[in-house]
Parts: sequence; C-alpha cells; structure tokens
Amino acid sequence: MASTRNIRGISIEIGGDTTKLENSLKTVYQKSTDLSRELRQVDRALKFNPKNVELTSQKQKVLTEQVDNTRKRLNELKSAQAEVTRQYEAGEIDAGQYRAFQRELVETESILKAYEQQLSEVSDTHKIVGKAMEEVGGKMQDVGKKISDVGGEMTKKLTLPLVGVGVAASKLGIDFEKSMSEVQAVSGATGEELEQLEKAARDAGATTDKSARDAADALQYMALAGWDVEDSQQALMPILKLSSAANMDLGRTSDLVTDTMSVLGLEIDDLEGYLDVLAQTSRNSNTDVDQLGESFLVVGGKLTQLGVEVEEGAVALGLLADNGIKGSEAGRGLNAILTNLTAPTGRAKDALEELGISAFDSNGEFIGIEETLQLVADATDGMTQEQQNLYLSMIAGKEHGKTLNALMGELGGGFDNLSGKVSGADGALEEMYDTATDNTMGAINNLMSALEELGLKIFDSLQPAIEKAVEFVQKLTDKFNALTPEQQETTVQIGLMVAAIGPALVVFG
Repeated sequence: MASTRNIRGISIEIGGDTTKLENSLKTVYQKSTDLSRELRQVDRALKFNPKNVELTSQKQKVLTEQVDNTRKRLNELKSAQAEVTRQYEAGEIDAGQYRAFQRELVETESILKAYEQQLSEVSDTHKIVGKAMEEVGGKMQDVGKKISDVGGEMTKKLTLPLVGVGVAASKLGIDFEKSMSEVQAVSGATGEELEQLEKAARDAGATTDKSARDAADALQYMALAGWDVEDSQQALMPILKLSSAANMDLGRTSDLVTDTMSVLGLEIDDLEGYLDVLAQTSRNSNTDVDQLGESFLVVGGKLTQLGVEVEEGAVALGLLADNGIKGSEAGRGLNAILTNLTAPTGRAKDALEELGISAFDSNGEFIGIEETLQLVADATDGMTQEQQNLYLSMIAGKEHGKTLNALMGELGGGFDNLSGKVSGADGALEEMYDTATDNTMGAINNLMSALEELGLKIFDSLQPAIEKAVEFVQKLTDKFNALTPEQQETTVQIGLMVAAIGPALVVFG
C-alpha cells in the first residue's frame, strides 16, 4: 500500500496557497487505509461463507469506494506532476524526492488497476441478477409511462403491490415474533437475554439456508432440553448446519442432539467435536446421522458408565451399520454385548471365567471395546468352529449373536480403518454442510433466508405503525361494544351509506 512517505518534503500550490503535497493528500490516504481494513474484514467473513449475498454486496460497495478514492488520489498526483517536474528542474527538490514522487504515481496507478480488477470480479457474480433487474426495470418503465393520473389506476398499479410487500413483511415479522415469544415462554429469557436470542436467530437466518423462524424453533427445542441462553446461542449454528447437512427435520435434529449429549454426559463445549464425529462416521460407514444418533440414545448410558469415548462408540456403531445393524437395534445390541462383557451373569459369566478374560485392567478401569473383543478372539483362537460358536453364543446371549459376530469380524482391519477416519473428524460437519448446500437448491434456500431477513427489517419499520393501528381499532371496537343495541344498529346503517358513496361518485364521474 502506498503512503505519504514517498512525497514528503514536496510542496505545491493549491488554490493560490502553498502547502505540502503530503498534507493535501492526507485525507485521501487515511480513507484508503480505512477502506483497506474494512475490505480485509469482509474477505475474512467471506472465507467462511463465500456465497453470502449480504457480504458480497458489502465487498462490492467497499471496492467501489476504494476505486473512487484511489482514482481521486491518482488524479491529484497527476495534477501535481507538472509542478513537481518544474521544481526538480529548477533545483528546488532533489533527485531522490523526484524519483519518490514518480514511484508514488506508478504505484497508485497499479493499485487502482488491482482494485478495478477485484471490483470487476465481484461484479461478475451479479451479472445474472443485474440482467434480470434491467429487464424488470425496462418493463417497469413501460408500465410507468402508461400510468394515468387517475387515482384508481395509481392504486391498482402501485399502491396495491406496495401494500402486498408490507403485508408479506408483516406476516413474516408477526410469525417470527410469535416464535420468539414461545422461546421466551419456555426459556424464561427476558430483556437483554431475549434480545441476544433474537439477534442469534436472525443472524443464523441471514447466513445459512435456514430461516430466522427455523432458528427460533431450534432455540425453543434447546430451551425445552434445559439449555440456558448462552449454551443455546453457542449451539444454534452447528445444529442448523447439521439439520441441513444430514437432511433432517430441524426439530428432530435438536431433540436428537440435546438428548444424546445428555445420555453421553457431554457439555456444550463438546458440541462441535461431537457433531463432527457424527458427520464423519455417517460419511464413512453405512449409516446416517439420524440412525447413529438413535443408536447413541440407547447405548449412550452404558458408554458413559464405562468411560468409553464418543469416537470409540461411534466406530463400533459404524461397523455394526456396515453389517446391516443400525439405529436402535445397533444400540440395543452393543449395550447387551458391553453388559455381558463387563457385568456378566449366567452363561456369559461362565464363558468369560473359563476363557480367563476380564474387561478391566488392574485399576478396575474398562480397557475398551476393541481391546476386550480382541481378548475374546485370542482366547478362542485355535479352537474348533463348534467351540468358538459355543463361547460366543454364551457371551452374546440368545438375541445378540449377530451383533457380537459382526464386531468380531471387524477386528483388525475394520476397526483400524474407521478409527483412523473418525479420529480426524475436525471440521467434518462444516465440510458436509458445504457439500450438501453447494447446489441450486442450496443457493435458493440461502436467497430465501436472506429475503426473509429483508422482510423482517421492513417489519421493524412497520411495527410501530401496526401497533398504533391495532390500538386504534381496539378502541373503536370497545366503544362500539359499549353502545346500546339501537345505537349499534344506527351506526352500522350510517357506515353502509358512507361505504356506498365512494362507488356512486365514481359511477357519476
């Protein structure tokens, strides 16, 4: 970035007054610095949400201002060029100052070209919209030329569409307000807390493919789960993205996440890592997030009791899914196997004692799912198939032999492969969300969410007028209800007469 250091010590005459060139350009340089800082902030935000309409528009606006400001700087330098050359030839400034000025001029031209190129690239993303707007604008111009001065034509062609926009915005705003009231009723949030939740819902609606009302519904589900305002704010965006990435109903997603985190003993700070594990496991095994969550709901208590990490439990459930055992069936099967391995009774206890197997170390800590299963495999190695089947049946029980056999069959290669993938789950949800929404439907959903935020902003402006109108009508209603039946009948008759006057005058005219 160019700076005033290249033109220090050079004075020129501006409007009859002699001043230093660096002082005359000080405001221009400061504005350039401020715009560069803002542009970096917008680029940083676009890195995480490259298709956001609002951020793209901001970048275009900032670049336009930067191009105008840089062009102004270049013009002022060019206007001073002749005077600087004269001073150099007259010996009033030295060669170093003259060369520094020339460098400043060339550098400013290069910077202007760079900004113009960036602006052109950003503007390209709006070409389709711009073309459509030109067509609409042309049609509107044609309509405008044909609009007569008659009040009825004005009402039909202009007033009613504007009223329609207002009605649509009001409907959006009222629905959103109702959703936030339900959040308030469930969470007990008031004042500043409610404002924070409303802002979080609207921000989420403006920057994801979900609407602000969807976000408000998600906050309500989290409040029902007992999450406080701070936790709900932190969890909102990840849960919305999981809903889109996994193609799940938002209510189902919220319930599943809050319930499974509860049974797994996870805190809000564990949320993003947990959702990454769900996403990564579903991407690398024959299951989806919904089925995986359903499995965790059933077996989560046992995993927590034994101190099994979420990643290890997810690997076991993913491998069961690869063998056709999914959802609650996988959860029940794994729960039964872990119970028989760690707290055996009856035949399972006899089998483990005969094989000399314990699922706990010398400190009484569970050694893990895979390691325990490996002990069983080692203890039965070398036996006949009949003997192996007998011991595995004793350990698994009558109903879960299929589950145990599936897990035993994945020892080594299966466990190692999926464990390696799940252990690198960081960022998996974000990648899954980007993939799921990187299509035409995702773009449409993002646009609809952005338009809904626009509608809510319009409602913010209309709300005071709507409240006054409601208050006025309520007062009229109360006054009418307070009249006697005879007075009410007379009022209605007068109203009908007044209503008929307008059309009659139009016909007469």
